[in-house]
Amino acid sequence: MQELLPEYKNLNWATPIRWFWRIFMPVCILAALAIWGDAAIVQMVYEYRTVATHYLAINISKLANPQFYAIPALGIYVASLIALSISFLQPWKLLLERLVRQSLLMLLALLTGGLVTFALKHIVARGRPTLLLESEFYGISMSFTGAPFNSFPSSHAFTAFGVAFALANIMPVWRVPLLLAASMVGMSRVIALEHFLSDVVASAFIAAWCVNIWSARIRQSNWALRQPWRWYRG
Repeated sequence: MQELLPEYKNLNWATPIRWFWRIFMPVCILAALAIWGDAAIVQMVYEYRTVATHYLAINISKLANPQFYAIPALGIYVASLIALSISFLQPWKLLLERLVRQSLLMLLALLTGGLVTFALKHIVARGRPTLLLESEFYGISMSFTGAPFNSFPSSHAFTAFGVAFALANIMPVWRVPLLLAASMVGMSRVIALEHFLSDVVASAFIAAWCVNIWSARIRQSNWALRQPWRWYRG
């Protein structure tokens, strides 16, 4: 028994506690918004909105098209990975490795977070704000009901925050402007009456989790510098 005590004492209890708070706190925040904030905010936006603000919000939302970011990231990833195998480019090896890692981070974060967002939209089946305004329906339906029961979370907001967190990982000094820009896109979805505030906040949490998880794995190992079909080789 005494031989087990040192190992027991050395367990890193901070890790499970940290992850508990990373999950528990967001759930509490989202629940509070859903109960006390979302409906009231939508009603206020609807009351004070104008045609100009509505169309401005729609146009800002278009900035969160994932193709705008995934395609350039894929191009940078492929080009940098190929460049790493060219001998006369070896003086720029460190730069090329960084480009490979950061572009791969963008791609994997957008892919995995996009899949999570897509799945939650259809599983949760939350009614969009238009249902609240038109028929006073506020809640969820049967899973996989389809539109307009696909409000939670916001795909546009996830893309905006996913790109912002990924770029902030590359350029920490730009973290605040990047997150402000992502927040602007997220709020445009609320002003356009396409999503509730908690939909946007949930997307930000998903983006932060995806970037954080992939960043640690890409930074701490060299599998990311190999061709994708060799990632799982020794």
